Amino acid sequence: MEAIEKFKSNRYDLILMDIQMPVLDGLNATKKIREIETLRNSERVMIWALTADAYFSQQKKSIEFGCDEHISKPIVKKDFISKITKHFNVFKKSA
Repeated sequence: MEAIEKFKSNRYDLILMDIQMPVLDGLNATKKIREIETLRNSERVMIWALTADAYFSQQKKSIEFGCDEHISKPIVKKDFISKITKHFNVFKKSA
């Protein structure tokens, strides 16, 4: 619930959404954020699911609930930077 409240009053470039949270899990929090974006007709914030569950079924479920990426814990720095580069066009070396 705290993630949703913070989203309502702040602007973020990226939300790392832990899937297993108390009160409201990360998937339903993501779904709620997507609903708020639709109601506000606002720009879509990048949300990445963060979980220890690396199974394809969980990855698929994360995307179905509105996440843009699925990152398994523990986070591998190289993989994380690769995803940042892919989505935000940063860290790319000049030709």
